[in-house]
Order: sequence, then C-alpha cells, then structure tokens
Amino acid sequence: MNLPRRVAWNTVTQAAARIVTLALSVLTTYLLTRHLGVSGYGVYVTVTVYLPFFALFVDAGITTLVVRSLSTGNAQRDLFRESLGLRLALGLAATLVAFVLALLLYRGTTDSVTRNAIAIGLPMILFMTAASATNGLFQARLEMDRVAVSEITGQLVATALIAAFVVNGLSIYWVVAAAVAGTFVNMTMLLLLARRTDSVRPLFVPRRWGVMLRQGLPLGVALMIATVYFRADLILLSVLKGPHAAGIYGVAYRLLEAVIAFPGFFYVSIFPLLSRAAGRHDLETFRDVTQRAFDVLVVAAVPVVFGTVALAPEIVQALAGDRFRASVAPLRVVIVGGGLMFVNGLFTFVLIAVDRQVTLLWTGLVALVFNVALNLALIPRYSYNAAAAIATASEVLTLAALSVLVLRFAGFVPGFRVAVKAAVAGAFMVACLAFTPSNLALLIVVGACAYALALLLLRTHGSLQLRQLLGAKR
Repeated sequence: MNLPRRVAWNTVTQAAARIVTLALSVLTTYLLTRHLGVSGYGVYVTVTVYLPFFALFVDAGITTLVVRSLSTGNAQRDLFRESLGLRLALGLAATLVAFVLALLLYRGTTDSVTRNAIAIGLPMILFMTAASATNGLFQARLEMDRVAVSEITGQLVATALIAAFVVNGLSIYWVVAAAVAGTFVNMTMLLLLARRTDSVRPLFVPRRWGVMLRQGLPLGVALMIATVYFRADLILLSVLKGPHAAGIYGVAYRLLEAVIAFPGFFYVSIFPLLSRAAGRHDLETFRDVTQRAFDVLVVAAVPVVFGTVALAPEIVQALAGDRFRASVAPLRVVIVGGGLMFVNGLFTFVLIAVDRQVTLLWTGLVALVFNVALNLALIPRYSYNAAAAIATASEVLTLAALSVLVLRFAGFVPGFRVAVKAAVAGAFMVACLAFTPSNLALLIVVGACAYALALLLLRTHGSLQLRQLLGAKR
C-alpha cells in the first residue's frame, strides 16, 4: 500500500474507531448520569479527568520525538524501547504525585468519596502511559488501525462492566474499577500487537534518558501546559464548588472531550507527511498538505458547533435527563471552543513539524496563566458558566497566537474559500433544524442531510480535493 493510501486507511480506521467509542461514551454517560446522580457523576468525571492528566503530563514530549525520529528515518537503535522504559519510570513517579496531590486537594470530610475513587483509579496512569508510548510506534508506521482495534476493545470492556455494575446497583468505586479494566485491556492489546514485529520489553537506560528529555522536554512542557489548561477548569471546579457543579459541567465537558477526539486521528495521519516535507525542505508540499488539512477540519468542525448550539437542550435531555438541564448553557459555550480546537491542533502539529516546540512552550504558558487566573477569580462566583466561558476564551487566545507563529515560521496563511462555504452550509443546516419536530434522532438526520446537501450544491467537495489528499486516483 503506497503512502497516500496508508494515510487514507489510517484516517478511515481511526474515524470508525472514534464513532464506535463515541457511541460507547454516550451509552456510558446515559447510564451513569441516571445511576449516580449529579454529584456522583461529578465524582466520576473528576476521577476520569484527574488521572489521565498525569498520564499525559509524563509524556514529556517523548512520544512525539519518537514519532518524528521514526518518520524521518533518524531514529537511534532501540529508541522505542528506551523511551518506553523512561515513560514507565516517569509514570511510577507520577502515580505517587497524583495520590499525594489528591490527598491535599480533596482533604475535606465531604471529599472522602473523591479521594477513595482516585486511589482506586491510580493504576490507570501506568496503563495509559504504556499505551501512549506504544501508540507512537504505530503512528510513525501509519498503522493506526491497530490502535483503533485496541481502543475499541478496551472501551467495550469498560462499558460492559459499567453496565453490569449499574444493573446490580453497585457504587462509584466499582464504576472506577471498570474504567481501570478498560485501560488495562487497551494497553495489553497494543503491546501484543506491537510485539509481532518489535520487541516491547522496556529498556531502562538512565544515561540515555537525559538525551531524550533534553530533546523532548521543550515540546513536552508545551504539551503539559496544554493539558493543564484543558483540564484545569473541571478540576478547579470540583475543588472550589464541589461534585454537584462538576457533574453539571461534566456533561458538557464529556461531550467536548468526545468531539475533539475526532480530529486527533487526522492529526496523527497527517503529522508524518508534514514531518517528511519539512525534513526535505519541501515548502510547497508542506503548505499544500496544511491547507487541505485545514479545509477538512473546518468542514468537520462547522456542523459540530452549529448543530450542538442549536440542539443543546435536546442533547442534554436525551443524554443525562432533567436533573442536568443546567448543562445546556455551558455546553453551548464550550462547543465553540471545541470547534477552534480543531484548527489549533493542526497548527500545533505544523509548528512541531518545523521544530518550533520551544515557541509552543511560551504560547502555552500564556494561555495557561490566562486560563487558571480567570478560573480562580471567577469560578467561586459564576461556577460552571465561568469555566465554560474561560475555556472558549483560552482557545480564541491560542488560535490568535498560533496563527501568527505559523505565518512566521512556516510561511502559511490559510485560504478561507472552503471555510466560507462550510459556514453557509452550517447556516442552512440550522435553518432546516428550526422547522424540524423536536426529536433528537430526527434532528440529527435532518441536520446531517441538510449540511451535506448544501456542501454538494456549493461544490465544496471539489474545493477540498479530498481525493488527492487521501491518495485516491482520479
């Protein structure tokens, strides 16, 4: 299979995996909001946001460093195994830090359930760390279908266990244990698939760790900062306002998290192409791939944002029920920021491909200070509505900064012909929804058909040039 077709296959398989995992996530949310109630669901969301934060935090830029090295053919021998050993060592340290920090943040007598649930979920940090490191191997080889199979299997196991525990009326602790089991299955499958062609035995070579950290840490710190400010709002909300506020915001946050996972599969497919073009100093190809990726992401983001804003009450009612009606307002706000994340993610990978991760560090630091300072100032008074507004404002600030940096270091200015067509199609979709009966399934079908029809009439498919991007023959 040639390179463009491998990119296409990776994109399709990852898209299918995201659709399946999104469906399972919706089912899980439906079950847990009704079983645990607002506060109980707030505890669950807090745990499942808090613990992955540490797994992402210890990446230290190592995974992206490995992917870039393998993609360009400049990888040292045993680089993957050495990076896996380093990641696991950092993961052990992060697990201890996560536990101690949880004892400090949730030290009140009313926080005992959150503390205990975090303690039960601690193994997730190591499991997710090993899985993330192994993902890098498949990403560099454009074999993300293996990752898709593993993610779906892990999510199926977690969802099946959660459903069984809900039916039997078991507590939040069992629900967290189910999430841990899902991450373990995902990690195990990835390692088994990887060992068919490579050794997955970690190498613990401390003398090499310093080299990897020096190369990866600038990017790692930038990713850490992005992780902090994406997750800080919900964690701060749970600390400052308690599990009830976290539960209300958690519905909007969980939907946002599911939505922004979709462009992730596209980034990992495009990044090796960007790295290769940048490594050959082929600016024409580099800018061409970036423009086409930008167009695809905008076309994907518009119906998500427009549709969610229009259908937020129906979505919350169907997903979580009457007790979560207050989630409508924060959902409408955060989804706008979610749409901006589609483009922000692309621009981040563009800058990484041209080796500007140190610049990303400063951009992320500004966004972090902006985000955390406003959350600390406004959450005590405005609760989850403040968290939602600040999350979207942070993405606006980030987009402005990244646009300037991409222009400066990659000489790229996006064309907006496709974006304008997408916006027109989105407006047409919303107009059609206004005359559709209030049934969520029907609304989704009508909205999707209206958007697709408008894109077709506007001949957007010709402007996108998807066939060339994904490698299909004319």
